[in-house]
Amino acid sequence: MKIEHGKHVAVHYKLTGYEAVETPDEKPEIEDIEETKEGHPFEFIFGVGQLIPGFEKQIEGMEDGDTFDFTLAPAEAYGEYDDEKVIALPKKFFCDPQTGKFLSQFVMEGGEVPLQNQNGDIIQATVQKIT
Repeated sequence: MKIEHGKHVAVHYKLTGYEAVETPDEKPEIEDIEETKEGHPFEFIFGVGQLIPGFEKQIEGMEDGDTFDFTLAPAEAYGEYDDEKVIALPKKFFCDPQTGKFLSQFVMEGGEVPLQNQNGDIIQATVQKIT
């Protein structure tokens, strides 16, 4: 099966990135960000906007058994870091609706949480700080 619009696709991947550095002359280290587990691939419908565009572009046309290794620039992925896109949300948004307790097992500094924008789109957000 060839990866093309509307096809159900399952892939295993390991995502790495460069850690932040303090000064321009420092060499950033490569760090592991996330990885699928054996027997639990990442599954999606290709071509319907579920993937970052750069990832989708790189795997389009691949077939069963193909392997891939590519690098994406921030513009091809989630974009450059932008202070204007950092927002503060009330802690109550992340509490169990029945008990009112903060869901600390799901919301932690450095972790990701799904948010929904005014158009109903799901956005992965990174938690910078909990106060």
